[in-house]
Amino acid sequence: MRMENRIAPDMAREDVVRTFQERVNQSDTMFSTDHWLLPKLERLRLLLQDPITGDEASALLDVLYKRHFMRDPLEWLARRTEPWSRFFADREQRHAALRQSEEEWQNRRKSLTKKQRARTERKHLAVVQKEFLPIAQPCPRCGLPAEKLKWFRYRSPRSTWANLCGRAGWKTRCRICRQEIDFFIRMMN
Repeated sequence: MRMENRIAPDMAREDVVRTFQERVNQSDTMFSTDHWLLPKLERLRLLLQDPITGDEASALLDVLYKRHFMRDPLEWLARRTEPWSRFFADREQRHAALRQSEEEWQNRRKSLTKKQRARTERKHLAVVQKEFLPIAQPCPRCGLPAEKLKWFRYRSPRSTWANLCGRAGWKTRCRICRQEIDFFIRMMN
């Protein structure tokens, strides 16, 4: 019997998570190691409704059958601002606005004074946090919430860009433990 018939709306959350875990690494489903999967399942336990909805069932099946990445339903569940069917179009609109904000910042930053640059940077950081705070993780060591973490721009070294593996975006770091936690990639080559 295919999983499509087993994960369905109105199922108990714990049954869905257990069924999902059992079906991973089957011939027609996604591959995962326990090291990677178990924290994601814990996050699902926190974010899924009990019993699950039709949208939640669709999202989990999309991941299980490799139509989407696991990060997509986790982000959607953390936000819950639109139906699963509209999530990707709405996310693309948000990311387009964020890209425009980043381009404006890049174009204007050289002509601004240090004080103006700092003010513009804070405004841009507010836009970035609005987009990524719902999916940002707290510090795994001390539990400092994501909104209290240090958020900073990151760009990989020039050599990575020359070798076509450059990355740029925003990182979070715990102010207490100094551990880097998330990296929200905004550009890569």
